[in-house]
Amino acid sequence: MTHKLPRIFVSSTDFERLMARLRALPIADADRLQGLADELDRADVRDCRAMPADVVMMGSTVTFAIGTGADLTLTLVYPDEMDGQADRISVFAPVGSALLGLPVGARIEWPRPDGLTQLITIKQVS
Repeated sequence: MTHKLPRIFVSSTDFERLMARLRALPIADADRLQGLADELDRADVRDCRAMPADVVMMGSTVTFAIGTGADLTLTLVYPDEMDGQADRISVFAPVGSALLGLPVGARIEWPRPDGLTQLITIKQVS
């Protein structure tokens, strides 16, 4: 089942910070993070004050479902903010990249490391 890519919104601050981090990566890491770069390329970039309230931004706590599994609630952070905490997800992780910019109710298929895809559905953002 293939879903159309949902519209995503990224604040200009998050966009600039993420692009700077991607540009600073070694080539091997940049290739691994191509999915995030692709998401940023298609994002509707807005001033922070013009961001919809129900969109996943850096620092947002988001409740989402993967496939038909149980809901997960995690905070989207930069890799250096992980601090080994289980309630956080890095924007550089595949699911973290998929969450960025999605509004409540959005669904997106995202590739898994094994080559299959997983359906992610946004339930709540705070």
